[in-house]
Amino acid sequence: MSSPLSSLAPEQRLRTVNDSDAPTSPIGRQVEQVKELFDAFERRDVDAALALLDPNVSFTPVTAHLVRGGRPYEGHEGIREYHDDVAEMWEELELVPVEYQAVAGVVVVIGEVRGRANGELRAPAVWTWKLRNGLIVEGSVHSDLETARAALGTTARDHTPS
Repeated sequence: MSSPLSSLAPEQRLRTVNDSDAPTSPIGRQVEQVKELFDAFERRDVDAALALLDPNVSFTPVTAHLVRGGRPYEGHEGIREYHDDVAEMWEELELVPVEYQAVAGVVVVIGEVRGRANGELRAPAVWTWKLRNGLIVEGSVHSDLETARAALGTTARDHTPS
């Protein structure tokens, strides 16, 4: 009996990206771009983040569920609103990426979110990023890997760890 994975070409399967992967390869460049986005967020540098994002980007973080009824932040103006909401809502908010997995056009980051507002937050997180034409066009945050893979569709969902 064949698995759903057997019908996927190797270039369609998510794979863990290590520091030894060439940052000049297409997937390596995508991962570097997502790392730059995390770095811009850590510095709270909105302009640096916007340089990595498509003007029509759609981003659905946990904060969107808390302050916007789950509506995504849309476009560059929406990303500015997101940064404002984070500053208003959280005394501290730290994103801790641990592992990067990628396939052409998609980067999945597994890590943890740490925050402080009225209480402490420390929770696992999975960020999914879709890229097109050298820019991030969509991002979302999930609390578990299966939900993130389902959000990405069949290609990502059919991944099995190597």
